[in-house]
Amino acid sequence: MALHTNYLITTITIMIMMVIIITIIITEEEEEEEEEEEEEDEEEEEEEEEEEEEEEEEEEEEEEEKEKEKEKEKEEEEEEEEEEEEEDEEEDEDEDEDEDEDEEEERRKKKKKKKKKKITIYIYLAPWHIMRLYN
Repeated sequence: MALHTNYLITTITIMIMMVIIITIIITEEEEEEEEEEEEEDEEEEEEEEEEEEEEEEEEEEEEEEKEKEKEKEKEEEEEEEEEEEEEDEEEDEDEDEDEDEDEEEERRKKKKKKKKKKITIYIYLAPWHIMRLYN
């Protein structure tokens, strides 16, 4: 009977050790799976972060492009305004020149009229002088 009990004890201990070994192996596999899942999760998170960063960079680039376009539009508007002002100034200058020319023409006309008057006066006075000389 002692042999029988020893046999039972050894078989039971072997079975318990096998169960312990199996559970250790299973837990190691589970831990490895968990680690792999964690690594995959971390990789996915990193990829998501990279995608988010890329999206943010793209958005920033778009905003910068929009700002540049706005600045260009503002500059173009300013240039157009300056051109319009220059054109207005040129028109004003042209008008001033036209006015100056008109004034000069009026002065010339007045001078001509004055000269004509003088000429007519001399013409009318000339016969009297001639008559005086002869008389």
